[in-house]
Amino acid sequence: MINRSKHQIKVCKALLDKNARVRGCEIGDGNYAVTCDGFTCMVFDVKSVVFDISKIPVLDGLKGVFEPKKEDVQVTPTKELRDARSGYLAKLESGDGKVSTWIKDAYLKEFSGYRFYTFGPLERVLVMDGCSVPVGVVLPVKVKG
Repeated sequence: MINRSKHQIKVCKALLDKNARVRGCEIGDGNYAVTCDGFTCMVFDVKSVVFDISKIPVLDGLKGVFEPKKEDVQVTPTKELRDARSGYLAKLESGDGKVSTWIKDAYLKEFSGYRFYTFGPLERVLVMDGCSVPVGVVLPVKVKG
């Protein structure tokens, strides 16, 4: 499960760093999505955040990545890992094997216990809880071969 306190601290530190690229947007139902790195995005309940949402520049189009697509299929982790300069990459694959994608293994661990959905190998990976509520988004990594 996600350690939301840790992620709130990460957002607070990023807001204090003039070189950080913190962006966010409201995604509905009292939830606000925030990215500090451009590769992952966490969803926070507006009522429970300790940081000032008004200080976060709005990223147009971010809300759209949280909208499930009819082409989305659930992908689950395989046992296949690849070593990359930035750490290990983990493969996610649909049950029928038609859709697969790669994400950083660290992100897979961060979102452990949640469900992953995507519609292509280089499309965003939507992370949802058991009630189909978005909790985050991860961008995939292109893997050759």
